[in-house]
Amino acid sequence: MVIDSSLGVEMNLKYETDTNKPEFEFMTVHDNLDVLTTGQKEIWDHFYAGKEKIGPLDKDDIDPIKIAKYLSCVWMADLYLDDEGKLKDYKYRLIGTRLTPIYGERTGEKIISDDGPLSLKNQMPAAYYRITNVLSLLAETNMPVFSRSYYTERARQHLNVSGITIPVCHDSDDVNMIFGFVDLSRTVV
Repeated sequence: MVIDSSLGVEMNLKYETDTNKPEFEFMTVHDNLDVLTTGQKEIWDHFYAGKEKIGPLDKDDIDPIKIAKYLSCVWMADLYLDDEGKLKDYKYRLIGTRLTPIYGERTGEKIISDDGPLSLKNQMPAAYYRITNVLSLLAETNMPVFSRSYYTERARQHLNVSGITIPVCHDSDDVNMIFGFVDLSRTVV
């Protein structure tokens, strides 16, 4: 399922490549565990193995020591929702060292409201579109979301990016944070 947050309706997959392979897709995780990478499955099992109910984590459940080998691919953000629970903005708290060279150092930036020339929205509009749609689905469902995208970088390197984005409650019963884990791989096209 793909949701265009500006319309609030289901859409067909967007950003298709010339080979007709979807360049971007996302879905709730719990019904699609078979698409997770090994690292994503380990993160999923760390937080959800044996649990009957899948939903938001409490921030206290996130212990960096227990997931230390994955920290370079972790990101966290504060989530700002309007009175109806729709995504209003998000602000990165942490961006792992493997992610920063690709997306830039954006810790502390409010992503949707920042229209500056160095904003994610203006520097990487496709990445902005993808993450904003993922977070809109997460806000709508309060469920973890899996996303996957493919694109060609400089020197014809193909970057495969997939991640799980998990809702988090911090000092609140409402979701107000995000925990994300991203797997990256490159192949020459």
